[in-house]
Amino acid sequence: MNKKWKMLAHACVVLCLGIVYLEFVRRSGYGIPCLFHQCTGLECPGCGMTRAMIALLHFDLKAAWRMNALSVTLLPLLLLYLLFRKLKQRRTDELQFSVAELLLLLILLIGTLAYGVLRNLS
Repeated sequence: MNKKWKMLAHACVVLCLGIVYLEFVRRSGYGIPCLFHQCTGLECPGCGMTRAMIALLHFDLKAAWRMNALSVTLLPLLLLYLLFRKLKQRRTDELQFSVAELLLLLILLIGTLAYGVLRNLS
């Protein structure tokens, strides 16, 4: 099996496992607990992400936004960025981050931290 088919097979396995996990959480109500929330009582930037993804699978954007606005906002951007990186790697065979990419990652980090603080103020 060549490299492209292996990557596609791995992506399909990961996607299927993710869907099975989300369906298990939806039906049972049991998910991976957030250790940050258990220790502090505060919500981390990722709290509600699984519930938001389940809502998105049911095309309920409003509920997904209420559960975790950050993941709803960043998921499409992350997918576009990963596609960009893959196309860039294929075109130039370069794996290093550009200055613009590093700046974007820094902005995302600061934004994620700010979201974590702001969601606990109310």
